[in-house]
Amino acid sequence: MLFFFISPVYSLVTPNFQIEKSLSAESLTFESYQVQQNESMTVGGFTYQRFFDKSKLFWGGTGYGALLGDRGGYFIGGFILGYDHYFSENFFVEPLIFVGGGGGHGAPQGGGGILRPSIAVGYLLTDSIFIKLQTGYIDFINGQIKSWLTGFTIGYNFYDVYGR
Repeated sequence: MLFFFISPVYSLVTPNFQIEKSLSAESLTFESYQVQQNESMTVGGFTYQRFFDKSKLFWGGTGYGALLGDRGGYFIGGFILGYDHYFSENFFVEPLIFVGGGGGHGAPQGGGGILRPSIAVGYLLTDSIFIKLQTGYIDFINGQIKSWLTGFTIGYNFYDVYGR
């Protein structure tokens, strides 16, 4: 709110001031994977993505917590880098890499470091709302959790507005 009051004044005293926008997205994701040989878990999480200028390459952050399984108090979080490649007006594929950490409630996570490459197939339901189905591999680098994962995402695209 303060931005709307300050930016007109700032633009008067700064000759090169420009208001710009950047494509961003927020989404809810649900993923399932094996924690141990006979134990699966479903996690739910929130992701924020921000696209680089005029590009489908994006970066962001994400966090997940246990929803189903025997690991209440289990959380993971980290940074993402990905790319949205549209092969039609509404369908896209999204390779992504997650680097972060996590663990909790006695999970065999070792030191907690995580690498998680994944790929998703997505569909734009409207100009801003999308859904995705994804698969990937979660690897706790020096822990015992190493598993294929599957997931579902629903989210929306929007523009962040900022001044330079």
